[in-house]
Amino acid sequence: MAEWGDERTVAVTLVLATGERRYQVPVTGGTSVLAVLDHIQRHLDPDLAYLASCRRGFCDVCVVRVNGKACRSCLQLVEGDELRIEPSRADRAIRDLAIRL
Repeated sequence: MAEWGDERTVAVTLVLATGERRYQVPVTGGTSVLAVLDHIQRHLDPDLAYLASCRRGFCDVCVVRVNGKACRSCLQLVEGDELRIEPSRADRAIRDLAIRL
């Protein structure tokens, strides 16, 4: 397991209704899945849509499936060298990882 401050690269696959998108994202120990999504949107794919309202009182808005398991992306730390991220409920996806609440 990576220690805090140890930088490495993670292979990220986003599973979306429009197909899969793949990225290489730098992370350190303690990086959340939400931070990975933020990095992708800010540096690699500005059109990526996902929901997050941390510190705004809308908890559970950032829920996605990571490697097949539903979790809050803000709390889930990156584990391993590969992430497969998909909407928590594909049938409710309105765009990319954003779902109808």
